[in-house]
Amino acid sequence: MEKFIIPKTYSRGIPCIAEFPEGCSKIVIIIHGFLSSKESDNAAYMMKYFSGKGMGAIAYDQPGHGTEEPDCFKHDL
Repeated sequence: MEKFIIPKTYSRGIPCIAEFPEGCSKIVIIIHGFLSSKESDNAAYMMKYFSGKGMGAIAYDQPGHGTEEPDCFKHDL
């Protein structure tokens, strides 16, 4: 499993994890639900499932979940 950050211009980057089996030609983007994160049990299961089918998978944290900080707390007063 590979961990990386997609940079953003005006705030912190988007933390991601990915699994790319050798020779994969398709990639699935895994988006988690409320109160979850990219490293949830469901995301881990889907990564393993799609990898076993020869597809890559990327999961990322939505703002305010996992290791992503919500932008709403970044205000100058």
